[in-house]
Amino acid sequence: MPTNQSIHGTWPTLIGDTWGEFIWKGPIVAVLKQGRDFDPYLLKDVTLTSYRDAIDYLGYYRDTYGSMVDGPGADDHLARRVLQDRASKVKGVRINCPADQVARQEDQFVLVDVPKTHPLFNLEGDDPFSIPDQLGHRWVAKRYTPAKKLTPTPDSANPQARLLLLQAGLRSDVWGAVRSWWEGPIGSVLIVDRHGDNLSLPLVRTMCSFIDQRIAPLMTDERKGTQEGRREVCDAISVESFDSFYQQALLDAADQKADGNKASMRDQ
Repeated sequence: MPTNQSIHGTWPTLIGDTWGEFIWKGPIVAVLKQGRDFDPYLLKDVTLTSYRDAIDYLGYYRDTYGSMVDGPGADDHLARRVLQDRASKVKGVRINCPADQVARQEDQFVLVDVPKTHPLFNLEGDDPFSIPDQLGHRWVAKRYTPAKKLTPTPDSANPQARLLLLQAGLRSDVWGAVRSWWEGPIGSVLIVDRHGDNLSLPLVRTMCSFIDQRIAPLMTDERKGTQEGRREVCDAISVESFDSFYQQALLDAADQKADGNKASMRDQ
């Protein structure tokens, strides 16, 4: 029997944000029954909620165990562990464009809670930032849906996010620039760690500053044209260099905070 193409035949797949272990074959019909009996006779129209329930049932199905979300399969130790992990949240960072800083009355960098069921941890997490990735940080990003169509103005630009999006791979065809789907006004973006670790504001801010001050100035057209030039940039993207930069940034921030506290005491 052929694989069900409605479930497995597209990318991302219909069940790509679930467990996705079992391969479904042949046609499948999902119906919604009315009532609380074990097998009610009356049928009703499928709702979006019941449609999502059906996807979860199929996506979390394990051969010989059943689905992790219903029946005996839900009592399995692995099912409880997987679903508990999926129900948790991690810290991500929202980088606001100027327009959203005004509209939302928020800072440029904001810490946000992100559920582990977010597509960036699965379906949409296949495009990690190039420079942070070379430094051991598997960060991925997604645009926030804007309230209205983005236009190429300073208010919708996001230079800090663009720094993180710069491509620095030796064989990249857009070295020193961003991928085509990030061209134009970027707007506000959400950044998460693909491995599900928490992000911090100091770390993300410092990464942007590190790229801006230490890496972007090296990404000249002359270096772009040769492997030697590109390798020179790659050599500058070292863990040791970033760690030193990060520690100095933390010390500077601590000094600024101390100076601010002293000023407040004098004012009192």
